[in-house]
Amino acid sequence: MTFYLLHNYMDFININNAALIYWSDFEQKSLELNLKYNYLLKSDIANFYSSIYTHTLSWAIHGEKNAKENKKNRNRKKSLGDRIDGRFQYMNYGETVGIPQGNAISDLMSELLLFYIDSLLVDRLKEKKISNYKIIRYRDDYRIFTQTRDEANIIKKELIIVLQRHKLSLGENKTSYGEDIIKNSVKEEKQYWMIHNPTIKLSSDKIYRNTKYFFNKLINIEILNKCLGRDFKQYFDNRIYKATPQKHMYLIKLYADKYPNSGQLVGALKDFENRISDLSYEDLKNSGSNIVAIISILIDIIQNNPKITEPGIKLLSLLLNKTHKYNLLYFLKSNNNEILKKQDEIINLVTLINDKMKAHAFNPYLEIWLQRIVVKNLREKSKFVEQFMRNSNELLVKLCNEVLVGKKNTINIFNQEWISAQYRIDNSKFINIEKIEELDDIISNEEIRCLEYDMQ
Repeated sequence: MTFYLLHNYMDFININNAALIYWSDFEQKSLELNLKYNYLLKSDIANFYSSIYTHTLSWAIHGEKNAKENKKNRNRKKSLGDRIDGRFQYMNYGETVGIPQGNAISDLMSELLLFYIDSLLVDRLKEKKISNYKIIRYRDDYRIFTQTRDEANIIKKELIIVLQRHKLSLGENKTSYGEDIIKNSVKEEKQYWMIHNPTIKLSSDKIYRNTKYFFNKLINIEILNKCLGRDFKQYFDNRIYKATPQKHMYLIKLYADKYPNSGQLVGALKDFENRISDLSYEDLKNSGSNIVAIISILIDIIQNNPKITEPGIKLLSLLLNKTHKYNLLYFLKSNNNEILKKQDEIINLVTLINDKMKAHAFNPYLEIWLQRIVVKNLREKSKFVEQFMRNSNELLVKLCNEVLVGKKNTINIFNQEWISAQYRIDNSKFINIEKIEELDDIISNEEIRCLEYDMQ
């Protein structure tokens, strides 16, 4: 078999594995093939999910000939492929082009289609008597390894023919050739981040490992924590940094501007989050970093990179809870006025952020996430809460606001005019105040969608 197929159904269910698979099976295998081949052609399918012709999903399951013959039989029962085809059309207003992206079912069916296309390509290349090649495919991303450029062009031509039969096409603007397989095996944006990443990881460094072993074996960490008054592990991180936190965030912005919506951005934000998670307001201030300035840079990144909305807002919730010069423990011991002072500060910042976002382009999904940051505190009476509610636009946000302050529900999420009054849905029942009260101020990993990113 001339293809390396790099993922199976389980990879779609647990997408956290995807980034590691990309590195260990895709880029690493590409680097290995440098020993056997002299030439690399890289390409991908243009607008893959939005271009899928839903009838071809049935072809992938039953074969094109069988699927078409089955459709001609009027007495037939609908095949599995036909039923899948129909369901995807229902989700797209009856259209036969395009399937939704970002869910396990679409990933599974698209992979089945690509596997079918792979098999057709292999058959065509056998007919052409082409055998000295390797193709690695990760989802819709192809890497073709040959001895010469001519061989790569022949394979590319056959791949184009097979894709066109299935209403798909290669993205010519992302197609590249090269004899430097080592350099071309690693994505350009990853190469850039390797050079500019301010985080240096020491996990495999011998000095780090030996020192960690020494402390684990000879020192009682619990006693040390009590003496320090803080978790000792923050003093013994496996990373060092070449820039202050504020400059670190600015470097992430420069990367985002150069490679917008890159998966590597998620990893960069996660590294930054790990860096500041144990730092206090004073720690950041003493490093020469202004938290509000960091937030401002982060908002700019989120605005221009929708792919990182969830991890970006998660990081924002952490930063907002460090904006006040006192930590949360201090407020728990203090009176309510001081607690409200901190929360009002956070609500005011979120309102400013929300207004900034709307001036850029209204994003209802982002507004819902911004409400999540302050939702626990919206039952308090203050001018900041009132301002936040006045500035809310998204229907779900406004509905939640009304329920939290005890107003009569005036928000209609669904068109219910055609339903008798006694059968209409009470929209307020969608909001569970008890669950809201249980939320942490900082968004947890469990709340956000697990996005793939390059971990290496």
